[in-house]
Amino acid sequence: GSGTTGAALGDQIVLDCRTYMHKIIAVENDTAWVEPGVYLSELNQQVASQNMVFGPDPGSKDYACMGGVVANNAAGPHALAYGMTRDHVKEIQCVLASGEVQSTHVLNEKFAALVEIIRQSEHLIAATQIKVSKNSSGLYVEELLHSKPNFARILCGSEGRLALFAAIEVQLVKKPAKKTFAVFPFADRVVAAKAVPSILASSPVCIELIDDVIQNALIQADPNKASLLGLLQGGASLWVEWFEDVPKDGGMISYTQSEETIAQHWAFRSKASKILHAMASHRHPLRCIEDACVPVDVLPAYIEEVDALLTSYDCRGAIFGHIGNGHLHINPWIDVTQSDLWSTIDQLMQSFYAIVLKYGGTISGEHGDGYLRQNYVEKQWGDRVKLFEQVYQAFDPNNRFQRKKDPIFRTF
Repeated sequence: GSGTTGAALGDQIVLDCRTYMHKIIAVENDTAWVEPGVYLSELNQQVASQNMVFGPDPGSKDYACMGGVVANNAAGPHALAYGMTRDHVKEIQCVLASGEVQSTHVLNEKFAALVEIIRQSEHLIAATQIKVSKNSSGLYVEELLHSKPNFARILCGSEGRLALFAAIEVQLVKKPAKKTFAVFPFADRVVAAKAVPSILASSPVCIELIDDVIQNALIQADPNKASLLGLLQGGASLWVEWFEDVPKDGGMISYTQSEETIAQHWAFRSKASKILHAMASHRHPLRCIEDACVPVDVLPAYIEEVDALLTSYDCRGAIFGHIGNGHLHINPWIDVTQSDLWSTIDQLMQSFYAIVLKYGGTISGEHGDGYLRQNYVEKQWGDRVKLFEQVYQAFDPNNRFQRKKDPIFRTF
């Protein structure tokens, strides 16, 4: 229920796996079997003594259950190093719509006809490919083109619409032996975006954009901490981390190789969203357009156009997040007392997603489609939606797991 797109909303039954299915079943070498109700942070605590960690690190890890992490194909700020959850899921014990309990490694035979249908549409998949490094929209039908597809990767990101998860096997990674962290100050977020390609050349594992709205929130929360981080030196900053020794250069501030200090910096950064929401009065930082991902080379133009859009709707707000992947979170400050609120939000969303698709991006970098973006899935994927429907039909012919195509604002 912690997802931001309403994937767990609607008139269907919602299963809470946290109550009875919260066991870490087994940890062996570099893999772990977990039940879907295990918090991601609990898994990390369990494997810390073996110097291991689950790579993807969404900000919600303290209250995100592994079932949701997989169903959403979660990622996080270190996706430059670790990719998305799909890259770390090995197998899933699942309950199909028929009631059968199956392991994903045997689904190739069960769904052989589906695999053949998808393979006959390889040209369509190629024609609708999105060239971004993070995506949680639609279904990962590309996996079925492989000679031995892993159906666990199909279920990852399916938002509960293909099967229920009973147990999940995930790949773990070694904790990095070294870390380097630095802050780069800039005049504004557009200038910061222009610097991303050159910083990417240094092989960072994370580049986070902290814009003026987020910086001001952090300054308000703790002026001394913000000053030590150099947040008073510009209108925006890039927070960069490497899993290696990186020499300090003249453009860096708050340079450190102390793992404890680095953890404190990221913990401070994580407070920003809470601070923004605490500041809300008649204006709220609504997350109606918060999760798009675009190619890195279009970031400056994309940010300028989005900023102009927010200004035109009188809701200029924070534009921040995982800019190293071209993935930005946007929190427009919307006046929720206006009489035509839902019409305004609907028009804003239409205008925003038109910009995203114009730049070759995806409507969701890591949070999924859910109810929030259901009306934009077909606009992004075009005829590939027919392949999604083939997958849903094969897994769930009686529509037991499907949500109705309700008007988007019915859930507010």
